[in-house]
Amino acid sequence: MELMQLEMFVAVVEERSFLRAAERVFRTQPAVSIGLRKLEGRIGVPLLDRSHRRSGRLTPAGEVLYEYASRILGLRDEALSILKEDCSSVGNLRVGVTSGENFEWIPQLTMSFNNHYPNIRLEILCDRPVNFPGLGRTTHGLGLALWSAEKRCSE
Repeated sequence: MELMQLEMFVAVVEERSFLRAAERVFRTQPAVSIGLRKLEGRIGVPLLDRSHRRSGRLTPAGEVLYEYASRILGLRDEALSILKEDCSSVGNLRVGVTSGENFEWIPQLTMSFNNHYPNIRLEILCDRPVNFPGLGRTTHGLGLALWSAEKRCSE
């Protein structure tokens, strides 16, 4: 079973026409007919009820395959979309933040980061330095220790 055969099958079902399906998949109508016959031969059962004049009427096996084929082609498209993006912009980033100040800036930073890097899962952990043993073992991608200069000078 080939992806092109599944693509032709889905196109015939959705277009309800071998000719329109052929145009959709950039093939000739005879190529689509042959592709579907080969797919049916591979599976061993008819997928389309050809006793009716209209194309695309599914047999019970055709209904099952249509659902799976649609999902398979959707996953293929999703994978291609992700792979076309910058693969270095996919993954997880764990940031440990220590501060004696409040953390008002974190939501704005998080929203900005997510807008720029939607495929990177950002996890921010805010606590005291002693509670970040992972900083020394590379379980965190970044560690920030912040303090207020004004507070330091006034102490």
